[in-house]
Amino acid sequence: MKLAALGSGSSGNATLLDTGNGLVVIDCGLTLKEVKRRLQQIGNSPTDIVAILVTHEHSDHISGVAALSRHSGAPVYATRGTQKKLQNLEVSNVLAEQAFLLPEAGVEVLPVAVPHDAREPVQYVFCKGGFKAGVLTDLGCGTPHIAEAYANCDALLIEANHDREMLMNGNYPAALKRRIMSNWGHLSNCQTRSLLQQIFAVGKSPDTLVLGHLSQENNHPDRVMSSLEGLSMETTDVMLALQDEPLGWVG
Repeated sequence: MKLAALGSGSSGNATLLDTGNGLVVIDCGLTLKEVKRRLQQIGNSPTDIVAILVTHEHSDHISGVAALSRHSGAPVYATRGTQKKLQNLEVSNVLAEQAFLLPEAGVEVLPVAVPHDAREPVQYVFCKGGFKAGVLTDLGCGTPHIAEAYANCDALLIEANHDREMLMNGNYPAALKRRIMSNWGHLSNCQTRSLLQQIFAVGKSPDTLVLGHLSQENNHPDRVMSSLEGLSMETTDVMLALQDEPLGWVG
């Protein structure tokens, strides 16, 4: 399996998993036109998509789901809480912490419950043929349960949303700053490092590590990468998934 990101950030997210039996899309907060353009950039098209999994109902993750599903014909999977925002779309139900086989892709999926200010938010772990891939964004804090679920991934995309100093000194309203820094908001660079340490303490570090969902206002790639300095890991590839252009296939 391989991972790619069509876009990752506060303005629109779409992550891809190539299962060998077609593409699984995790979230779509991009327009259909933009999805087509970015898919073409990495050598794919909507006809390659076999399923769409949704993590939660925030607009930067679901605004393009309906259009992409109707255009590609791919079925949509989400928790019941998330389905309330997808009312005009037929959606198959997933249950947090209950693994299932995604028939369209032949891959086992584990929806992992995470602390985030949404209705029944989950993130996803995928397993097939001894390969394990994880997508872990939009959570306010790490937990031992999350660390265990994402241990031993071969490829991992994890959130590094904000630099705390940049956020505190930035122009966001105080209430929004509190929401982002809360246990139901988003991970700071330091929190991401701490969660990675927890994950690596349980099992091996991934061969491929992707840092994503960076705030364009409250973070910077240099700060993200410097926050990992001295972190004990055997990861061979560390890269960033950014907002405006796709990150091609890795893993």
